[in-house]
Amino acid sequence: MVMTSEHARSVIKRAAKRKRLLSVAFPGTFSAEFQYIRGLLDSGALGDVVAADAFFAQAWKKGTKGTWRQDPKLAGGGQAYDSGAHAFNALLYLVNSKPVEVFAWMDNRGAPVDITCTASIRYETGALGTALINGDSVVGWDEGVRVSTTKGEVQTGVHGGRLQQWGGDGRPVKYPPVPAVPSLQQWFIDCVLGKAEDPAPAIWGLRQALLMEALYESARTGKAVKVEAE
Repeated sequence: MVMTSEHARSVIKRAAKRKRLLSVAFPGTFSAEFQYIRGLLDSGALGDVVAADAFFAQAWKKGTKGTWRQDPKLAGGGQAYDSGAHAFNALLYLVNSKPVEVFAWMDNRGAPVDITCTASIRYETGALGTALINGDSVVGWDEGVRVSTTKGEVQTGVHGGRLQQWGGDGRPVKYPPVPAVPSLQQWFIDCVLGKAEDPAPAIWGLRQALLMEALYESARTGKAVKVEAE
C-alpha cells in the first residue's frame, strides 16, 4: 500500500478523518481460492494453522534491469518488495495472525536492490512460516503458498487461481466447486455501496508495511527482529 509504516498510519488516519473507504488491492485476497480457504479456517474446519510457506521465482533481475524497480529510492526495495510482496500478503492473509518476529537473509546479487530473500516468521498464534523469494530464476515465473493445519493442508497460488486440499488423514479432499467472487474492482464498488464487506481493510497494508520493515532490518543486522505493534 505504501513504502513505510509511517506513511501507512498517515493514510489510514486521513481516510478515517474523511470517512473514506481504504482497501488494499492485493489480487490474492480478492480471489475465490483465498476466500474459500479463509472460510474453512474461520469456521474451524481446518483446525489451527501450524505452519505456512510461500515462494516466488521470477527472472526479475534481468527483466527489471535499468528501470525504476531497481532504484531503491523509487521502489522501496527489490524483488522481496515487488513480486515478493504478494507472497508475504498471502502468508499474512491465510495465516490470519499478526507476525511478531522475523529473521531474514537477502542478497543483491550485484544489483542495486535485493534479488533473493529467505525469511522465517513467527506469528502471534505460535504458527511458524517461511518465504523464499528468488528474483534471479533462469526458469522464469513460478509461485505458490501452502498452509498446514491440525486438520489438513491447502495449497494455492499467491494470487489464487488454483487449489489443492488434503484432509487430516493425508488424503486429497474432493472439495465442492469454489464459489465465484466479484472482480476486485466490483467488490470495492460493492463495499462503497454497502453491499459487501471489505476483506482487505487498510490495517492489512499497515501490517504488511511493518512486516517488510522488520524483514529488511533483520537482513541488514543479521539478527532476529521483533515486528512493531500495529
